[in-house]
Amino acid sequence: MSLLAATRDGVLSADELRSVGLTLDAIEYRCRAGFLHPLLRGVYAVGHRSVSRRGQLRAATLWAPGSALSHGSAAELATLQKLARGPIHLTSSQQVHHRRGIRGHRRTLPPDELTLIADIPTTTIARTLLDLAATEGERSLRRALREAHFHHRGRPQDDLLALAERYPGARGTGVVRSVLTRGTWARRIRSPLEDEFLEFCADRRIPLPKTNTRIAAGARSYEADCVWLQERLIVELDGRGSHEGDRGFEEDRERDGALLAAGWSSYRLTGRRLHGAPTTVERELRALLARPSA
Repeated sequence: MSLLAATRDGVLSADELRSVGLTLDAIEYRCRAGFLHPLLRGVYAVGHRSVSRRGQLRAATLWAPGSALSHGSAAELATLQKLARGPIHLTSSQQVHHRRGIRGHRRTLPPDELTLIADIPTTTIARTLLDLAATEGERSLRRALREAHFHHRGRPQDDLLALAERYPGARGTGVVRSVLTRGTWARRIRSPLEDEFLEFCADRRIPLPKTNTRIAAGARSYEADCVWLQERLIVELDGRGSHEGDRGFEEDRERDGALLAAGWSSYRLTGRRLHGAPTTVERELRALLARPSA
């Protein structure tokens, strides 16, 4: 039992316990003795009550046999987004009754929209992305697709488009097409402000810059937030609290000077200004992009 539990995040179903020789009476005895701890009906933690987050996700699928993690819970398991708040989402062809901490979705999914991660049934990345588009909108889809694009093998964008074409009238397909067309998901970002700036450019049909790119300037190189290579323009996005202190201030000026000497224009932009004066920012940015490059 302990060896099996070690491979199952410390969580076993009653059927799995019976498979290693425990009768119903033996299971009940071990619950009274504190060796087993009921988590959900027919699902037990082995040895202790505290289980990992993945153990909680596994327990939910064991509680509802035939179900698969979906929506934000599938995205969480596939590391497409951080720890999801709210209930664990399950999709099944059978009715999954809502209970505290678990939300069921009744839908019959074909085999090619289901997979296993760590031996836990879950929706595929493409199906998960489509569900996120339907329930959480463009921002969540964009972030999850970016994670899938950079950290998973294959071309998740192609699989997602194919799935949207399979269900042309389904909720979320319009969000999928919008996100794929805008293309901002294909840029690496390191802060929410970078994401907001890319969306700002897409909204105004400004060519998207490369992001987090190293630029050579003399004997050194610097990583720039957003770069238009042909126009030799750099936009540095300064969030609140960034580059604080005398040292940071001096380093920024040294960097700007080196890049200017190497023929680059540097434009510093704060989130407050991006949101507070978008028309002015757009006008200035277009003027910088229209200048002859050095």
